[in-house]
This record gives sequence, C-alpha cells and structure tokens, in this order.
Amino acid sequence: MTDSDTSTPILPRDILYLIIEHAAKDVATLFKLCLVCRALLHQAQRVLYTDISLVDTGHDLDGGAPGKKITMFRFFDTVTTHSTLAQYVRSFSYHGRELWFGWWQRMNWALQSMIHLRSFALEGSQVPVATVLFKGCTFQLREFTWKHLHLQIRPPPEEQSLRDFLSTQNEIRFLSTSFMSTRVLPIVCPSLNTLVGDTHTIMKVLPDRETVTKLIWVAQWESVFDINVISSALSHVRTLSLEGHVPPRASLATYVPYLGGLQRLQLIDNVPPTTLGEELEHIASLPRLRIFTWSPSQLYQSEYRDLIPNEQQRALVTRWFQAISSFQTAYFARCSPKEDPNCYLRWTRDGAEAHVTFDEMIRDVDIDLRPLKPFTHPS
Repeated sequence: MTDSDTSTPILPRDILYLIIEHAAKDVATLFKLCLVCRALLHQAQRVLYTDISLVDTGHDLDGGAPGKKITMFRFFDTVTTHSTLAQYVRSFSYHGRELWFGWWQRMNWALQSMIHLRSFALEGSQVPVATVLFKGCTFQLREFTWKHLHLQIRPPPEEQSLRDFLSTQNEIRFLSTSFMSTRVLPIVCPSLNTLVGDTHTIMKVLPDRETVTKLIWVAQWESVFDINVISSALSHVRTLSLEGHVPPRASLATYVPYLGGLQRLQLIDNVPPTTLGEELEHIASLPRLRIFTWSPSQLYQSEYRDLIPNEQQRALVTRWFQAISSFQTAYFARCSPKEDPNCYLRWTRDGAEAHVTFDEMIRDVDIDLRPLKPFTHPS
C-alpha cells in the first residue's frame, strides 16, 4: 500500500502511532514528519494540536510585534476553518497582556470549533467578558484557570459573566481564579476537586464543599477572614499549599485544628527567619500528615542556605516523626535550582538524608504547578 500523493509505503497504524509518540516532545521533528506522507501528517497533527499555549512575552501585539500577531491570527484562523484540527485540541491557554476586542472575538471563533476542549487557561492584565469569549462554545471543561494579573481589580460585570459561565460547566475538577468576591454555591462546579486562589476567592468558593481535597491558597495581601466559614470544607482537604508571609497568611495555628485529614502540606514562606522555627512547630499537631515541603518565597531566594540550618531541620523532623505515626518525608529547599538541580534536602523516617531535584519533590507532594509553554504554528 502507498500514499497516493507521495508514493510512500504506508506503515501499519500501530507503527505510525509509535513513531509519533517517540517524537511527541520534539516539535521540530513533528513538523518534519508532517511532510513525509499523509498518514504521518494526520498523526503528527493530532499531537501538535493537543496542547496549545499562547504566550505574550510583553510586546505590543497590535503595533510592535507583527510576527507574533501573524502567528496568533494564523492559529485562530486555522482551527476556525479546519474543524478536524480544532477537534484535536484538548488544552488551550493564553498568558499575556491586554488585547483589543477583535482578538477576543477571533479567539471565540476558534474556541467554538474546539468541541473536545477539556482544559482552558487565561491569565493577563486584561480579561474579556466571559459571555463574549465563550459565546456559542459547547465544550465541557475539566480544568479552568481565569486570572487577572492585577488581583485587586474585580470588575463586577466580568465577575457575574464568569459565574454564569461556570454554572454551565458541571465537569470542572480544577479551578484557579482570582475573580470571586461573592459567594459561589457548591451547585456551581459540583465535582470540583482542586481549588487555587487568593483568600477572597477561597472564602467565596470553598464553603460547604465536600469534594475539594486539594487546596492551593495564595495570600498576597492582608485579608481578614473567618476560618469558621470554611472549617467544615477544610476537614476534607488532603493536600494543602500555603503561600505568603505571616501576615497576610494566617499562622498555621489558625488552620491546624480543622486539618485532621491533611496528608500533604507545602509551605512557600515569606516568614522572617526569627519566627520561622516557631511557625513550623505547629506541624506536629497534624495527626495524619505524611509529607511536608518547605520553600522560601522570592523575597528570600538569595538567602536559601541560611534560613533553616540542617541541625534545626533535623530537630524539627525528629519531633514530627515522634508525634505523627503516619509522617514519612520532609523536604526543605537548600538552594536555587539554577545553583544546583538537587536543590531540596529530603528527610525520611529511617534518618536518611538525600539531595533531590525539584521535580522529584513535586511528584511526591502531588502539587501540579502547570507551567505555560509557548506555541509555535507549523507554518
């Protein structure tokens, strides 16, 4: 058998699949495979269009970056006019600066064609009205990220349209947003499993939810809140990441009484070295904790090695192992990943110490940071 266009022998479908999967992480190779024969073209396109990320690096898209403008227009037009390619897309994200209305309209036309889309992320200094961006879309998402880079700005019309859109998405498991300032009842996103947000968002989305087992809480400015509003929901959380300094992040002493089922805890701290040890003492009161990870925030990145000396770490983890029968592993950042890939010091119950990579720590803690990747159109 041959491809009628190229006279190239057609391999069995299973072999074609293995070839494409082998090259799946090499975009340049996938582009070349598109030129070999029609069979490989279809298989390569399937992989190329599965995960699309558009990243604005800061140029003026409407005036100062014609190459970027052409690339984005070309992608939107391609998936709008070629429904087969649009139906390959499972994940779409845009991260950048403000775009004028025509861009959002073109993005909407493209999204309407992505009927199998399962993950959507938009992060920028300007976000559109959700009813405009998602008009006519029929997909049911599993993951949804919607963030304004200036978190203190919460325009009511945009928020209401976002809430209306979320009410149509019953299959969302992952929600990351910075827009919620009014209550979102559990009937919206009833299957929600992972929630990422600031204090305002968490206090409006988390109450009375029994399905959220993973919570990533980013305290970016001081905010007074009543822990009792979410106390019941916190009892169901199994993985918790807390970021920020004390205050605005409340001390661990505030959360601990309601985290009886917590198994994984990650702290990304701005806590001053003089009070850090006292803060970490509260971990011994988490009865089912299995894994703990500590990292400094950007504020202290230049001082990694001096924040928690090894002997202090040893004393802390020894107490945790004695107090918590389920406790298995602790990770402490020891330096920047750029300085040494093995940037975490791991402590285990048997007393062993080991230097491990950031990726090893993340796999163990089970917190997905979802990095954005740039998209290049196969032109």
